[in-house]
Amino acid sequence: IDEDFANIPEAMKRLYSQNLIMVNTESETDNVGLGNSEQPLSSHLNQKLTLNKEDCDKMFVGINTFKNLESWLEDKDRIEPYREAIQYNKYKFEGKVVYDINSPYGIFGLFALQSEAKFVIVSCQKNFSSFVKDIYRENGFDEDRFMVVEGRLNKVEEGSLPPGQAETLSAMKQHREIDVILGEWNGSVLVNSKILRDLIQVRDQYLKPDGFVFPNKGKLVMNFIEDSKFYEERFGFWDEVYGFNMSNVKDIVYLESCLDYCTSDMMHTYDNIFYQIDLNSASLEDVNFVKGFKCKVKKNSTIYAAMINFRIDFENCHFGKHYSNSPFGKKINFAQCIMYLKNPFKVQKSKFITGQLAMLENLKNPEKVTLKLKVCYGKRKDQIQYFRVD
Repeated sequence: IDEDFANIPEAMKRLYSQNLIMVNTESETDNVGLGNSEQPLSSHLNQKLTLNKEDCDKMFVGINTFKNLESWLEDKDRIEPYREAIQYNKYKFEGKVVYDINSPYGIFGLFALQSEAKFVIVSCQKNFSSFVKDIYRENGFDEDRFMVVEGRLNKVEEGSLPPGQAETLSAMKQHREIDVILGEWNGSVLVNSKILRDLIQVRDQYLKPDGFVFPNKGKLVMNFIEDSKFYEERFGFWDEVYGFNMSNVKDIVYLESCLDYCTSDMMHTYDNIFYQIDLNSASLEDVNFVKGFKCKVKKNSTIYAAMINFRIDFENCHFGKHYSNSPFGKKINFAQCIMYLKNPFKVQKSKFITGQLAMLENLKNPEKVTLKLKVCYGKRKDQIQYFRVD
């Protein structure tokens, strides 16, 4: 047993203090003849173990990312609309140059090649390009029909690209040769996404004047819900915590929006689409907005929270498709955004709840946004609250 195992506490101390892991280095074996049939490997302890930060970073990033991509691929109600929209509208992709800006292992690009796209550019995560290339090759696509780039086109540095790629992308940018930009660009509240900002920049740099983004439309829908049970669990909890009053903590808890799944019976107003964005023409300024809403009440009840969900539409084609995280639709890996009110209020059937919602992006992290909600009903005093979406 080598010295790395002689003193386990000391080895673990080094491991965590340096944020490193022990990796197999076959070239530094203790003469145990690894791979030699005359000296079979008796135990993994016979191998010399060294600490390598680069492999550590790859491992921890890789495990997390692999699992995320697997979860995405398994979410059929998100993937199938892309497959059907691309294959049912084959005429939009035949002979075209397509850029897959964001999909698990370039699956959208594969759909495009199945629909006779001329050439596909795929963006993937760092250290994932070899996996994506192998997937494309193993599915019968020659390398003259695709290119895999680590990072998105608006951010990739030419010096980091393999020979030939830099020249190809430079020419595409100069002549704006991309016909279609594919990808899932939305966040949990539609526009809180780094991908969306990158897509707009790539569109302005690479997309042909008659090219298009697919899907192109996104909508936000406002609703109000009855959720007395969870409301009491979440906020009533602080009134008595092991015999102590901690109710002042509620002010902090109210600031946190809740990403969770609602059921259709919780919806006590009718859907109201209050915000739309078209990625064929939208600008970066469109992700910050103030929009009004007007929701008609379904039944007499008490309202505990506002809820927003999104809808994504493939509109610039003959055979349109859409998907949504609505409580009335199929469940996908995007929950609804719930904003609990400090002062729940009673409503009557056929009356209207009106107000405004403002969204402001976090410049350092676009996936985190601040929401300002104003709720008006009858003669009640208007409620104004702020929320964070992380």
